[in-house]
Amino acid sequence: MNSETKAKHTPGPWHVAYYSSHEGAGGTSHYSIKHGEKTILHTPNQVATDQDQVNARIAAAAPDLLAALKCAYAALDTAENQEIPILVRLRAAIARAEKATP
Repeated sequence: MNSETKAKHTPGPWHVAYYSSHEGAGGTSHYSIKHGEKTILHTPNQVATDQDQVNARIAAAAPDLLAALKCAYAALDTAENQEIPILVRLRAAIARAEKATP
C-alpha cells in the first residue's frame, strides 16, 4: 500500500456547522461538514436530529481518521505481518476510504 498517494478528497481539517431557519412552521435545520467556507456535505433531514449531529462529527473527523489509519498501517507493515488481523482491517478500511479494493 502506497501511503504517499495524493488524497483525492478535500484535505482536512473539516469542521461541523449548524444551520437553522425557523421562518414560520416550515423551518429547517441541518448540519454541514465544511473545510473553511467550502461545504463538503450536509445532513439530509429537513429538521436536524441528534443522530445527524453525531454523524456530522464522525464525517468531519474522516480526514484525521484516514491519516491515523495510514500511520498505524505504516508502523505495522512488515513482510511477516501481512496477514495479522489488525493489518488486514487497516488495509481494508484505507481501501474503503479511498474506494480501492484491499
